[in-house]
Parts: sequence; structure tokens; C-alpha cells
Amino acid sequence: VVVVNWKSVADTVDALGGLDINIKDSEIKEMNKYIQDTYKNIGGSNAKIETAGKQTLNGNQAVTYARIRKDSVDGDYRRNERMKIVVKAAFKKAAKMDTKALKKISNEILPEIKTNMSSADMMDMVCIVFVRGKEPGTDMVELAQERGIVLMKTPLRMFTACGLLYDNGLRGGAE
Repeated sequence: VVVVNWKSVADTVDALGGLDINIKDSEIKEMNKYIQDTYKNIGGSNAKIETAGKQTLNGNQAVTYARIRKDSVDGDYRRNERMKIVVKAAFKKAAKMDTKALKKISNEILPEIKTNMSSADMMDMVCIVFVRGKEPGTDMVELAQERGIVLMKTPLRMFTACGLLYDNGLRGGAE
């Protein structure tokens, strides 16, 4: 079990230097309505969104963006979509950073994340699979080589790739 709270999400976004996200007109009113609540709960910035379009959101803005519900007829479906947009933007930004910067961010953020997994369990990684044609960056390749971690890539989706790996004998460490 891994528990991540909204403050750790906001702190991660801030440590990454913000996230570039396209804000719709219909989302501005709801974001600005709830940004103060986010600020009261987790601190940080209470800066409001002024205009629609692509912009760099700070941690509190990104959390508020991910959490709003009433911006469209899509309701909670759109909320789930926004959460995915935030996570994808964070991974995209992190993928462009060097390992030294990522290690610094990890050292700052990891104490905020709670888990019942031991460090040994978490670090017992032997393989990373990049799906849907994604490519590891040179820093990732170098780090994997240093640690003896196998990198694999496939054009397949995650579900299909995992099924094939499992069918061919690759099992998780818990078995």
C-alpha cells in the first residue's frame, strides 16, 4: 500500500517547476472557487487562474484542477481525466530532467509518502517496461545500466504487455 496526500502532489508539482496544462474556460470559475480551500488545507500558493489556454500551473493550482467536479456535463468522468492529465504532465516533465535533479526532488518528496513496503522491496526492481512506444531517456538508460535493471519497450498497451509477460513466466516479487 502506498499513500500519497494532496500536499505531496502539490509539493511534487512545485519541485518540478510547475506543469504545463491546457485550462478550459469552463474550468476557470471552479478552480478559482476552490483554490482558497486547497490553500487552507495544504498551504502553498493561492494564485488564481486568469485566462484559459495552456499555462504552467503551480502545485496548488494543479491539485485544484485535478479535484474540481462541476465544470462540465461530464462531471466525475472529466475529473478522472484531469487527474490523468496532471499525472501525465508530471511524468513528461520528470522525463526531461537529469537524474541529479530527480534525486533531489525524491529526497524532498518521499518523506511525505507513506507505505508499508520496505525500501528493499521497492528497490528490488529488475525490469522496467516502456509501453505504447515510449522511449527511455539517456539518463534512464544510464541509471538502469548502473543498477543492472533491464529496460524493455513495446508498442503494446500496458494491459496487453503485462498479460504477455505474465503468460511467459514473468511474475511479481510477491509470489
